[in-house]
Amino acid sequence: MLFRICGLMLLSAMAWAQTDNSVNPPHKSAVSTANSSTHAKAQSPTASKSGSEAAKSTSDPAVITIQGLCNKPRAENKTAKTAAAPCETTISRSEFEAVVNAIQPGMPEAARKQFANRYAMGVVLAHDAHEQGLDRGPAFDEMMKLMRIQVMAQELAKNLRKEAAQVSDADVKAYYDKNSDKYQEADFERIYIPKTKQATPKADEKPADVEKERAASESEMKAKADALHASAVAGGDFSKLQSDAFETAGMKVESPSTKLTNVRAANFPPDQRSIFALKPGAVSDVIPSQSGFFIYKLDSKTAVPIDQARQEIISALENQRFQEKMETVQKSVQLSYDENYFKASPPVAQTMPNRPAAPANVSMAKPK
Repeated sequence: MLFRICGLMLLSAMAWAQTDNSVNPPHKSAVSTANSSTHAKAQSPTASKSGSEAAKSTSDPAVITIQGLCNKPRAENKTAKTAAAPCETTISRSEFEAVVNAIQPGMPEAARKQFANRYAMGVVLAHDAHEQGLDRGPAFDEMMKLMRIQVMAQELAKNLRKEAAQVSDADVKAYYDKNSDKYQEADFERIYIPKTKQATPKADEKPADVEKERAASESEMKAKADALHASAVAGGDFSKLQSDAFETAGMKVESPSTKLTNVRAANFPPDQRSIFALKPGAVSDVIPSQSGFFIYKLDSKTAVPIDQARQEIISALENQRFQEKMETVQKSVQLSYDENYFKASPPVAQTMPNRPAAPANVSMAKPK
Protein backbone atom coordinates (compact mmCIF):
# COMPACT_ATOMS: atom_id res chain seq x y z
CA MET A 1 0.00 0.00 0.00
CA LEU A 2 2.82 2.41 0.90
CA PHE A 3 4.61 2.09 -2.43
CA ARG A 4 1.38 2.39 -4.41
CA ILE A 5 0.80 5.73 -2.68
CA CYS A 6 4.44 6.70 -3.21
CA GLY A 7 4.20 5.93 -6.90
CA LEU A 8 1.01 7.97 -7.15
CA MET A 9 2.59 10.96 -5.46
CA LEU A 10 5.75 10.73 -7.55
CA LEU A 11 3.82 10.62 -10.79
CA SER A 12 1.57 13.51 -9.84
CA ALA A 13 4.23 15.80 -8.34
CA MET A 14 7.72 15.17 -9.65
CA ALA A 15 6.92 15.73 -13.28
CA TRP A 16 6.01 19.31 -12.37
CA ALA A 17 9.04 19.65 -10.10
CA GLN A 18 11.32 19.06 -13.09
CA THR A 19 9.53 21.31 -15.62
CA ASP A 20 11.74 24.03 -17.18
CA ASN A 21 10.73 27.67 -16.84
CA SER A 22 10.41 28.01 -20.60
CA VAL A 23 7.13 26.08 -20.60
CA ASN A 24 4.41 26.98 -18.13
CA PRO A 25 6.63 27.72 -15.10
CA PRO A 26 5.83 25.24 -12.31
CA HIS A 27 6.08 25.61 -8.58
CA LYS A 28 9.57 25.86 -7.18
CA SER A 29 11.45 22.63 -7.77
CA ALA A 30 11.70 20.25 -4.85
CA VAL A 31 15.35 19.63 -5.66
CA SER A 32 18.40 21.86 -6.15
CA THR A 33 20.31 21.34 -9.40
CA ALA A 34 23.90 22.30 -10.25
CA ASN A 35 24.63 22.68 -13.97
CA SER A 36 27.69 22.33 -16.15
CA SER A 37 27.00 25.74 -17.77
CA THR A 38 27.05 29.10 -15.97
CA HIS A 39 24.55 30.50 -18.47
CA ALA A 40 22.29 27.51 -17.76
CA LYS A 41 22.59 28.37 -14.10
CA ALA A 42 21.26 31.83 -14.78
CA GLN A 43 18.33 30.34 -16.69
CA SER A 44 17.23 28.03 -13.85
CA PRO A 45 16.23 29.23 -10.37
CA THR A 46 17.29 25.89 -8.91
CA ALA A 47 20.55 25.58 -10.78
CA SER A 48 22.74 27.57 -8.40
CA LYS A 49 22.68 28.42 -4.74
CA SER A 50 22.85 31.94 -3.41
CA GLY A 51 24.86 32.89 -0.35
CA SER A 52 21.81 32.45 1.86
CA GLU A 53 21.12 29.04 0.33
CA ALA A 54 24.74 28.03 0.89
CA ALA A 55 24.40 29.01 4.53
CA LYS A 56 21.17 27.06 4.73
CA SER A 57 22.90 23.94 3.43
CA THR A 58 24.92 23.80 6.63
CA SER A 59 21.84 23.49 8.80
CA ASP A 60 19.80 21.64 6.18
CA PRO A 61 22.28 19.26 4.55
CA ALA A 62 21.64 17.25 1.42
CA VAL A 63 20.49 13.74 2.20
CA ILE A 64 20.26 12.57 -1.43
CA THR A 65 22.73 13.52 -4.15
CA ILE A 66 22.13 12.48 -7.76
CA GLN A 67 25.39 12.74 -9.67
CA GLY A 68 24.98 13.41 -13.39
CA LEU A 69 21.52 14.96 -13.21
CA CYS A 70 21.20 18.63 -14.10
CA ASN A 71 19.34 20.92 -16.48
CA LYS A 72 20.74 20.92 -19.99
CA PRO A 73 21.94 24.32 -21.36
CA ARG A 74 19.83 25.87 -24.09
CA ALA A 75 20.88 25.11 -27.64
CA GLU A 76 21.85 28.74 -28.43
CA ASN A 77 24.28 28.79 -25.53
CA LYS A 78 26.03 25.49 -26.10
CA THR A 79 29.03 27.23 -27.60
CA ALA A 80 29.45 29.63 -24.71
CA LYS A 81 32.72 29.18 -22.87
CA THR A 82 31.90 28.65 -19.24
CA ALA A 83 33.65 27.25 -16.25
CA ALA A 84 32.83 23.63 -15.60
CA ALA A 85 30.52 23.05 -12.67
CA PRO A 86 29.45 19.78 -11.10
CA CYS A 87 26.37 18.29 -12.69
CA GLU A 88 24.31 17.06 -9.77
CA THR A 89 20.95 17.38 -8.10
CA THR A 90 20.63 17.46 -4.33
CA ILE A 91 17.62 16.91 -2.10
CA SER A 92 17.95 18.41 1.37
CA ARG A 93 16.76 16.85 4.57
CA SER A 94 13.83 19.28 4.91
CA GLU A 95 12.79 18.72 1.28
CA PHE A 96 12.88 14.94 1.63
CA GLU A 97 11.02 14.99 4.95
CA ALA A 98 8.35 17.24 3.43
CA VAL A 99 7.70 14.56 0.82
CA VAL A 100 7.70 11.80 3.44
CA ASN A 101 5.29 13.70 5.69
CA ALA A 102 2.95 14.30 2.75
CA ILE A 103 2.85 10.62 1.91
CA GLN A 104 3.19 8.80 5.22
CA PRO A 105 3.81 10.81 8.39
CA GLY A 106 5.84 8.77 10.81
CA MET A 107 7.32 6.53 8.11
CA PRO A 108 9.55 3.95 9.88
CA GLU A 109 13.26 4.68 9.66
CA ALA A 110 13.85 1.29 8.07
CA ALA A 111 11.50 2.17 5.19
CA ARG A 112 12.96 5.62 4.46
CA LYS A 113 16.05 4.40 2.63
CA GLN A 114 13.97 2.17 0.37
CA PHE A 115 11.57 5.03 -0.34
CA ALA A 116 14.48 7.43 -0.90
CA ASN A 117 15.79 5.14 -3.62
CA ARG A 118 12.40 5.06 -5.33
CA TYR A 119 11.99 8.82 -4.96
CA ALA A 120 15.43 9.61 -6.36
CA MET A 121 14.92 7.33 -9.32
CA GLY A 122 11.54 8.94 -9.87
CA VAL A 123 13.27 12.33 -10.03
CA VAL A 124 15.70 10.96 -12.63
CA LEU A 125 12.94 9.48 -14.77
CA ALA A 126 10.74 12.57 -14.50
CA HIS A 127 13.67 14.80 -15.47
CA ASP A 128 14.39 12.70 -18.53
CA ALA A 129 10.70 12.64 -19.45
CA HIS A 130 10.62 16.44 -19.28
CA GLU A 131 13.74 16.71 -21.47
CA GLN A 132 11.89 14.61 -24.05
CA GLY A 133 8.78 16.78 -23.81
CA LEU A 134 6.64 13.97 -22.44
CA ASP A 135 4.99 16.28 -19.91
CA ARG A 136 3.19 18.22 -22.60
CA GLY A 137 0.10 17.27 -24.54
CA PRO A 138 -3.54 16.24 -24.00
CA ALA A 139 -2.76 12.73 -22.78
CA PHE A 140 -0.40 13.98 -20.07
CA ASP A 141 -2.90 16.62 -18.99
CA GLU A 142 -5.63 13.99 -18.64
CA MET A 143 -3.33 11.76 -16.60
CA MET A 144 -2.56 14.66 -14.26
CA LYS A 145 -6.29 15.32 -13.86
CA LEU A 146 -6.80 11.68 -12.91
CA MET A 147 -3.88 11.79 -10.47
CA ARG A 148 -5.38 14.88 -8.85
CA ILE A 149 -8.73 13.12 -8.45
CA GLN A 150 -7.03 10.13 -6.85
CA VAL A 151 -4.94 12.24 -4.48
CA MET A 152 -7.96 14.34 -3.48
CA ALA A 153 -9.95 11.16 -2.78
CA GLN A 154 -7.12 9.89 -0.60
CA GLU A 155 -6.90 13.20 1.24
CA LEU A 156 -10.64 13.07 1.92
CA ALA A 157 -10.28 9.55 3.29
CA LYS A 158 -7.42 10.70 5.55
CA ASN A 159 -9.51 13.59 6.83
CA LEU A 160 -12.54 11.38 7.47
CA ARG A 161 -10.28 8.94 9.30
CA LYS A 162 -8.96 11.81 11.43
CA GLU A 163 -12.51 12.90 12.28
CA ALA A 164 -13.52 9.33 13.08
CA ALA A 165 -10.61 9.04 15.51
CA GLN A 166 -12.21 11.61 17.85
CA VAL A 167 -13.43 9.07 20.42
CA SER A 168 -14.30 10.23 23.93
CA ASP A 169 -14.22 8.29 27.20
CA ALA A 170 -18.03 8.33 27.19
CA ASP A 171 -18.00 6.74 23.73
CA VAL A 172 -15.69 4.00 24.99
CA LYS A 173 -17.88 3.31 28.03
CA ALA A 174 -21.07 3.16 25.97
CA TYR A 175 -19.54 0.76 23.45
CA TYR A 176 -18.12 -1.43 26.23
CA ASP A 177 -21.49 -1.72 27.97
CA LYS A 178 -23.34 -2.43 24.73
CA ASN A 179 -20.88 -5.10 23.59
CA SER A 180 -19.97 -6.68 26.93
CA ASP A 181 -20.12 -10.16 25.40
CA LYS A 182 -17.15 -9.27 23.18
CA TYR A 183 -15.04 -8.54 26.23
CA GLN A 184 -15.34 -11.84 28.04
CA GLU A 185 -12.26 -14.04 28.34
CA ALA A 186 -12.57 -17.69 29.21
CA ASP A 187 -10.55 -20.84 29.85
CA PHE A 188 -11.83 -24.01 28.18
CA GLU A 189 -10.90 -27.62 27.79
CA ARG A 190 -11.54 -29.03 24.33
CA ILE A 191 -11.67 -32.40 22.64
CA TYR A 192 -11.28 -32.62 18.88
CA ILE A 193 -12.49 -35.76 17.12
CA PRO A 194 -11.47 -36.16 13.46
CA LYS A 195 -14.39 -36.55 11.08
CA THR A 196 -13.07 -39.77 9.53
CA LYS A 197 -10.45 -42.36 10.34
CA GLN A 198 -7.08 -42.02 8.68
CA ALA A 199 -7.03 -44.51 5.81
CA THR A 200 -4.37 -45.74 3.43
CA PRO A 201 -5.41 -45.54 -0.25
CA LYS A 202 -5.79 -48.92 -1.92
CA ALA A 203 -4.63 -49.65 -5.42
CA ASP A 204 -7.37 -49.96 -8.05
CA GLU A 205 -10.07 -49.09 -5.51
CA LYS A 206 -13.30 -47.99 -7.18
CA PRO A 207 -14.73 -44.52 -6.39
CA ALA A 208 -17.95 -46.08 -5.13
CA ASP A 209 -16.00 -48.23 -2.66
CA VAL A 210 -14.00 -45.20 -1.50
CA GLU A 211 -17.20 -43.24 -0.81
CA LYS A 212 -18.72 -46.19 1.02
CA GLU A 213 -15.69 -46.51 3.28
CA ARG A 214 -15.66 -42.78 3.93
CA ALA A 215 -19.33 -42.79 5.01
CA ALA A 216 -18.75 -45.76 7.28
CA SER A 217 -15.68 -44.09 8.81
CA GLU A 218 -17.57 -40.86 9.45
CA SER A 219 -20.42 -42.75 11.11
CA GLU A 220 -17.94 -44.58 13.34
CA MET A 221 -16.22 -41.36 14.41
CA LYS A 222 -19.56 -39.68 15.13
CA ALA A 223 -20.44 -42.57 17.42
CA LYS A 224 -17.03 -42.20 19.07
CA ALA A 225 -17.68 -38.48 19.59
CA ASP A 226 -20.98 -39.27 21.33
CA ALA A 227 -19.24 -41.79 23.59
CA LEU A 228 -16.49 -39.34 24.47
CA HIS A 229 -19.11 -36.69 25.20
CA ALA A 230 -20.78 -39.00 27.70
CA SER A 231 -17.42 -39.60 29.37
CA ALA A 232 -16.70 -35.86 29.49
CA VAL A 233 -20.07 -35.14 31.13
CA ALA A 234 -19.29 -37.86 33.68
CA GLY A 235 -16.11 -36.04 34.64
CA GLY A 236 -13.58 -37.82 32.42
CA ASP A 237 -10.10 -36.41 31.94
CA PHE A 238 -10.07 -34.39 28.73
CA SER A 239 -6.42 -35.17 27.94
CA LYS A 240 -7.08 -38.91 28.08
CA LEU A 241 -10.27 -38.53 26.09
CA GLN A 242 -8.40 -36.56 23.42
CA SER A 243 -5.76 -39.27 23.13
CA ASP A 244 -8.54 -41.86 22.83
CA ALA A 245 -10.11 -39.87 19.97
CA PHE A 246 -6.85 -39.75 18.00
CA GLU A 247 -6.10 -43.41 18.64
CA THR A 248 -9.52 -44.41 17.32
CA ALA A 249 -8.99 -42.24 14.25
CA GLY A 250 -5.65 -43.90 13.56
CA MET A 251 -3.77 -40.62 13.79
CA LYS A 252 0.00 -41.08 13.86
CA VAL A 253 0.73 -37.66 15.38
CA GLU A 254 0.68 -36.55 18.99
CA SER A 255 -2.74 -35.44 20.16
CA PRO A 256 -3.14 -31.67 20.68
CA SER A 257 -3.35 -29.94 24.03
CA THR A 258 -6.85 -29.66 25.40
CA LYS A 259 -6.22 -26.38 27.25
CA LEU A 260 -7.47 -23.06 25.84
CA THR A 261 -6.70 -20.03 28.00
CA ASN A 262 -7.75 -16.39 27.85
CA VAL A 263 -9.77 -16.82 24.68
CA ARG A 264 -12.67 -14.69 23.44
CA ALA A 265 -15.72 -15.44 21.35
CA ALA A 266 -14.07 -13.78 18.35
CA ASN A 267 -11.41 -16.54 18.42
CA PHE A 268 -14.04 -19.14 17.49
CA PRO A 269 -16.15 -19.81 14.40
CA PRO A 270 -19.65 -18.34 14.70
CA ASP A 271 -21.25 -21.79 15.15
CA GLN A 272 -19.08 -22.45 18.24
CA ARG A 273 -19.48 -19.15 20.10
CA SER A 274 -22.46 -20.46 22.04
CA ILE A 275 -19.97 -22.15 24.37
CA PHE A 276 -19.53 -18.79 26.13
CA ALA A 277 -23.05 -19.22 27.49
CA LEU A 278 -21.94 -22.31 29.45
CA LYS A 279 -21.62 -22.18 33.22
CA PRO A 280 -18.26 -23.08 34.78
CA GLY A 281 -17.84 -26.86 34.80
CA ALA A 282 -20.52 -27.44 32.16
CA VAL A 283 -19.83 -29.47 29.01
CA SER A 284 -21.15 -28.46 25.59
CA ASP A 285 -22.98 -30.69 23.16
CA VAL A 286 -21.02 -32.33 20.35
CA ILE A 287 -20.43 -29.56 17.82
CA PRO A 288 -19.95 -30.81 14.24
CA SER A 289 -17.71 -29.04 11.72
CA GLN A 290 -16.25 -29.73 8.30
CA SER A 291 -13.10 -31.21 9.81
CA GLY A 292 -14.57 -33.13 12.71
CA PHE A 293 -16.39 -32.83 16.03
CA PHE A 294 -15.71 -30.63 19.06
CA ILE A 295 -16.56 -30.93 22.75
CA TYR A 296 -15.91 -28.06 25.17
CA LYS A 297 -15.94 -27.64 28.94
CA LEU A 298 -15.90 -24.17 30.47
CA ASP A 299 -13.43 -23.84 33.32
CA SER A 300 -13.75 -20.10 34.06
CA LYS A 301 -14.87 -16.82 32.53
CA THR A 302 -14.00 -13.23 33.42
CA ALA A 303 -14.75 -9.77 32.04
CA VAL A 304 -11.90 -7.86 30.41
CA PRO A 305 -11.46 -4.56 32.33
CA ILE A 306 -12.48 -1.52 30.31
CA ASP A 307 -9.03 0.05 30.68
CA GLN A 308 -7.48 -3.04 29.15
CA ALA A 309 -9.99 -3.01 26.28
CA ARG A 310 -9.84 0.76 25.71
CA GLN A 311 -7.50 0.86 22.71
CA GLU A 312 -9.30 -2.04 21.06
CA ILE A 313 -12.62 -0.23 21.49
CA ILE A 314 -11.20 3.02 20.13
CA SER A 315 -9.98 1.20 17.02
CA ALA A 316 -13.35 -0.50 16.57
CA LEU A 317 -15.23 2.80 16.90
CA GLU A 318 -12.82 4.57 14.57
CA ASN A 319 -13.28 1.94 11.86
CA GLN A 320 -17.04 1.90 12.33
CA ARG A 321 -17.36 5.67 12.12
CA PHE A 322 -15.00 5.90 9.17
CA GLN A 323 -17.11 3.41 7.23
CA GLU A 324 -20.26 5.33 8.11
CA LYS A 325 -18.72 8.62 6.95
CA MET A 326 -17.58 7.08 3.67
CA GLU A 327 -21.01 5.59 3.06
CA THR A 328 -22.62 8.99 3.74
CA VAL A 329 -20.45 10.58 1.05
CA GLN A 330 -21.10 7.79 -1.42
CA LYS A 331 -24.85 7.81 -0.83
CA SER A 332 -25.08 11.59 -1.21
CA VAL A 333 -25.09 11.17 -4.99
CA GLN A 334 -26.78 8.93 -7.51
CA LEU A 335 -24.87 7.49 -10.41
CA SER A 336 -26.36 6.66 -13.78
CA TYR A 337 -24.70 5.38 -16.90
CA ASP A 338 -25.45 5.28 -20.60
CA GLU A 339 -25.99 1.55 -20.90
CA ASN A 340 -25.79 1.72 -24.68
CA TYR A 341 -22.28 3.12 -24.36
CA PHE A 342 -21.17 0.84 -21.53
CA LYS A 343 -22.90 -2.30 -22.78
CA ALA A 344 -20.77 -5.37 -22.38
CA SER A 345 -19.01 -6.51 -25.51
CA PRO A 346 -19.50 -10.14 -26.49
CA PRO A 347 -16.66 -12.27 -25.14
CA VAL A 348 -13.88 -12.93 -27.60
CA ALA A 349 -13.50 -16.61 -28.28
CA GLN A 350 -10.13 -17.83 -27.07
CA THR A 351 -8.80 -20.74 -29.04
CA MET A 352 -6.15 -22.71 -27.26
CA PRO A 353 -3.93 -25.12 -29.16
CA ASN A 354 -4.42 -28.74 -28.34
CA ARG A 355 -1.87 -30.24 -26.00
CA PRO A 356 0.62 -32.33 -28.00
CA ALA A 357 0.07 -36.02 -27.64
CA ALA A 358 2.69 -37.91 -25.69
CA PRO A 359 4.94 -40.19 -27.73
CA ALA A 360 4.19 -43.87 -27.46
CA ASN A 361 5.36 -45.49 -24.22
CA VAL A 362 6.39 -42.09 -22.77
CA SER A 363 4.34 -40.48 -20.02
CA MET A 364 3.97 -36.71 -19.86
CA ALA A 365 5.75 -35.09 -16.94
CA LYS A 366 3.45 -33.75 -14.28
CA PRO A 367 3.70 -29.98 -13.78
CA LYS A 368 5.35 -28.99 -10.56
